[in-house]
Amino acid sequence: MRNAGFAEWMLARWIERDRALAIVGDLEEAAFEKGGAWFWRSFVGVWVASGWRPVAGFAVAAFGGGYLASRILKAFLLSTLQHTPTRTQRVWGSSLAFPIALLCFVALYGAFRFGPRDIVTRMAAAYAALGAVADCFWWQRSVPLVVLGLAATLLFLSLFDRRARTSTAVVWSIAGILAVLWLAVADLASACAKK
Repeated sequence: MRNAGFAEWMLARWIERDRALAIVGDLEEAAFEKGGAWFWRSFVGVWVASGWRPVAGFAVAAFGGGYLASRILKAFLLSTLQHTPTRTQRVWGSSLAFPIALLCFVALYGAFRFGPRDIVTRMAAAYAALGAVADCFWWQRSVPLVVLGLAATLLFLSLFDRRARTSTAVVWSIAGILAVLWLAVADLASACAKK
């Protein structure tokens, strides 16, 4: 077929390139008997079947991650009414919601797209849970220390497994970069508010 390259390219957006090539090749063989219209109708069916999980996973992760982050930030802000935070705790607690939201997004997307046994999904969920506990119970002196200890233990243990090491690097890179950017934006916003 003349447009088989386009069909392969479209299908490769959702699945591995070799698998897309094999599927389009099988459809091309059958299209010699059944025709071009059958090829495209079948291709659209395969494309939708292959692509619904990433698209639906993104929607679930976007709404779910945003919802979880808003609940965590609300819990933090409500706790500041009962306990007076220092300036550092206030900036840290409100800034932590964004990296937690991203980790929740990664965990939800990974669970929906790749399944809950995926190592990146598990690591993102573990670090998001630790961050949520730290942000929601910041006023208790032992909580930040316990959370940091558990995060350090998780990081240390992940160094002994290649898959866990790679996923930890991915998760920490995402969370770390965004935490630094978010803190920079928060500091810039507070500096602008003082003027």
